[in-house]
Amino acid sequence: MRALRLALTDFLGTREVYQVVCRDNLVNIDYIVDPTTLEGAAENELTGADAAAFIAKLSALDFNAWRKPSAEKSPMLADTRWELTITDDGGQKDRYEGGQPLPENFETLLSLLKYAVTVPGGHFLPATAWQLDYVRFGTIQLPKFDGPGRFLNRQLRYRRTYLIDALNNQVVLKTAYAEPLSDHDVVYHDPELVASLAKKVTDAVAGLGDLTAITVDPAQRPRAILVLTVKYPHGEPTQLQVNAETDLKMKKLWQTVTAAIQNFRRIGERRDLQEAYQLGPQLMHYIKVNFRQGSKDYLYKTDLPGLQEGDVVIVPVGNEGRTLHGEVVDAQVMPPIHFPVHPDKIKQVIGLADWDDEDDDWV
Repeated sequence: MRALRLALTDFLGTREVYQVVCRDNLVNIDYIVDPTTLEGAAENELTGADAAAFIAKLSALDFNAWRKPSAEKSPMLADTRWELTITDDGGQKDRYEGGQPLPENFETLLSLLKYAVTVPGGHFLPATAWQLDYVRFGTIQLPKFDGPGRFLNRQLRYRRTYLIDALNNQVVLKTAYAEPLSDHDVVYHDPELVASLAKKVTDAVAGLGDLTAITVDPAQRPRAILVLTVKYPHGEPTQLQVNAETDLKMKKLWQTVTAAIQNFRRIGERRDLQEAYQLGPQLMHYIKVNFRQGSKDYLYKTDLPGLQEGDVVIVPVGNEGRTLHGEVVDAQVMPPIHFPVHPDKIKQVIGLADWDDEDDDWV
């Protein structure tokens, strides 16, 4: 496809025109309103992968059905007439026109053109990564006798970074401090959790509206800044720097993303614990056992997985190597503050009871 032109004329004679011109790896899109006194004219340029994705979506629309004129309804006062002209790579032009009812895929084409001509920065493809930084500065001060140059320089005091990279399936949480404290970072890789977090971040960033690059004026010397960097499949990232103490929208974004990440970490940690419990080496924990519905429960330790209340286990009793069968009455006991005996002397469960055991003392 070399070019596409869609013209819409309403019953008052107002004419809207979408003009698409494709050449090499570049797409220019113009939106014109006639009469020109009306607001709303716009233009945009798509390049690289954004241009290729836009052309692919246009090419996927089937215009063959538009050639067959459907039975048009009688013109109504609010009807809109339309004209579509498509120029192929060889210069051949196909023209279509009509009114109501609109042909199949018409609304899809119109939505596609509206989005492409208004998308900020020509980023037709959605963002693939978001980085949000909170940076707090410290100030090194010179003694008074060194003159009016009061500030020697600005240094980093604290920096917290969230990187949500949906393309590479990772979430990175980094913290940096001024010396002598040590920096640290945590990396997560979980397709399901990363995709869910990316969706929440996309919705939160959408609340900012159209993103335009902003830089903090260094002359203002803010005590802290918030920086949002949005990366796309093609083209330069968009970065917004604002004063963290005065920009309410970015503060709200930081709070929303922080809450989403905290929930992300809680879910991930619960999943890790569940998988470790099912698949990993079992940690020693404490249970309570009762013998033949006795009035007293006894504390034992075990690393047996999946014990439940009502299970019957074999446990050692006394100091002569004797064993008994006992019923688990509490499968997960928090370690007491004051153990009845030294923790090393708490006996360990031998195993689950075998009901075929001839020496069963439980029956």
